[in-house]
Amino acid sequence: MSSTSVLRTNARRRALSLVELLIVLVVLVVLGGLLVPVFTGVQERAEIAATMATMRQIEQAILGDGQSPGYFADMGELPRPCYGLPRDTPCRYGIGSAPDSTARIDHPQLRYLFVNPLSEETTPYANFGDLALNPATGIGWRGPYIQSANGRYIVDTERGFTIRYGDEVPPVSGLTQGADPALLDAWGNPIVIQEPYEEPDAQGPFGRPELVRLGTRLISAGPNGIIDTPPGIWNPTQEERGDDIVLFLFGPDPAE
Repeated sequence: MSSTSVLRTNARRRALSLVELLIVLVVLVVLGGLLVPVFTGVQERAEIAATMATMRQIEQAILGDGQSPGYFADMGELPRPCYGLPRDTPCRYGIGSAPDSTARIDHPQLRYLFVNPLSEETTPYANFGDLALNPATGIGWRGPYIQSANGRYIVDTERGFTIRYGDEVPPVSGLTQGADPALLDAWGNPIVIQEPYEEPDAQGPFGRPELVRLGTRLISAGPNGIIDTPPGIWNPTQEERGDDIVLFLFGPDPAE
């Protein structure tokens, strides 16, 4: 074979190799485009599962399980601010006053899974008589119901994190300082509790409070970090919830 023929053969081989390389690159690009949504979907499902596990932990702290009665059984109420109220007066009937306190909305707040709602201390045997655990009856605050927080509640009204769900100012100065303790979802936002103020028959929240209770739910703001679920609606639709993750505490999800 002449040197000219050898050169032509090598040139064809190089050309073929370039074509093959381009084909491989095209295939890789196509596969990459297909795999990115797959990996994204897997990651999002993992984040949702992790968030739901945290919400189940909060649910257990409120409702209890076979080993512990939970906040609701101990206090006869959801965790909410109630300092200054007499013993056996449910917190839903108003908020008392305490020295150097800042007003809090009468709405459930997960802060009180960590902190005694009357004394604002983290021990069940507070100096305050009201709502302290009675060792004889086992009734009263026996928290903290969640041993440690992994974040703090920061008020951000534009994203729906209002003072309805918590605050950055401790109710009583000199006691529990700083923003409310919180458990965070997989996207780094605090999980909150919503108690609707609208009944399904729109007759108001005090006529049939058991129906309001059925609408009480835990909310994660989801991937977009915004609480889309309207706080007052008893049965928000899936569209109204946006990408929120919702866990109803006292019954099945009405939208399912």
